[in-house]
Amino acid sequence: MPSLYLPSTKPLPPADLFTEAMLKEFTSKYKHAIETHQHRRSANLTSVQLNILKSLKENDDITILYSDKNLGPVAIPTDKYTRLVLEDHLLKKDTYRQLQEET
Repeated sequence: MPSLYLPSTKPLPPADLFTEAMLKEFTSKYKHAIETHQHRRSANLTSVQLNILKSLKENDDITILYSDKNLGPVAIPTDKYTRLVLEDHLLKKDTYRQLQEET
């Protein structure tokens, strides 16, 4: 299949002076806007819920995951999660094969 994009090493000639000045001004303003913009993430959780979630995340006995279908965070005991990952995925011989070290 032929490539749809072929890189060019040929430099483009500069545009007229007005266009080049406008591009330079745009680039400068864009960089400044990116550097100075401080976007505060808005949470859909209350501060109490956020504190509870934070304390759960710091607990090594509990694993916090994103649920599928974007239904929010899920908390599961770490030992159960590890067992499920192994039993349902990694130890399935029809899905994975253990590689041997080369000697």
